[in-house]
Amino acid sequence: MDFYETVEKTSIVRDFESKSVEEEKLIRILGAGLNASSHNHLRECEFIFIRDFELRKRIVDFGVIAKDHTDKKVEKATASMTEWEKPAYLAALPVQRRMLMSSLELLVVCFRMRKCLAECKTLYELNNFASV
Repeated sequence: MDFYETVEKTSIVRDFESKSVEEEKLIRILGAGLNASSHNHLRECEFIFIRDFELRKRIVDFGVIAKDHTDKKVEKATASMTEWEKPAYLAALPVQRRMLMSSLELLVVCFRMRKCLAECKTLYELNNFASV
């Protein structure tokens, strides 16, 4: 299949099968991603693969995905959004949470910034972040 055919046939999966990803497939996928182009050929990320439901729940609860629209995280996250961005973000919250909680496993990509995002003044400083 050529590139354009691949793009045309790509779809977003929001429902997952009730079976785990085979480890050799996961390693192959991650290997392909790590071999892809990146800023200065740096691989400044680590992966955590989580199969334990309770641990995944704690991570999702701790993360950006808020439990509902009244959560203080939502108020802070939407403060600078435009009038059309905020409704889209709020509509996506329950869908994202359901996806993260209904999958059997979760791959967390961790990246350590050299400096805080708020301190980055140029696009060049965000290249490592964008590579992840």
